[in-house]
Amino acid sequence: MPHPSSRPDPSEPVVYRLTCRFRPGGPLNSGWWTDRETAERRYREWIGLYGSTPGTVITLTRETGAGSEVLRAWPPEGP
Repeated sequence: MPHPSSRPDPSEPVVYRLTCRFRPGGPLNSGWWTDRETAERRYREWIGLYGSTPGTVITLTRETGAGSEVLRAWPPEGP
């Protein structure tokens, strides 16, 4: 279930956060999901919707009580 602007129940052991920033220091859109498959699907959708806009950065992170880990980022880093 998406949680558009706030972190889901802190008792959830793992949640996935998707963020989209259209320019450095600019507005940030975000969504939260407890299901990784849903978060990955939304990540791909957001790339299709916003990924061609210059300066846009889209990031999918895995959040736990111990911290966060970036799983995917757009645009991809160079080789």
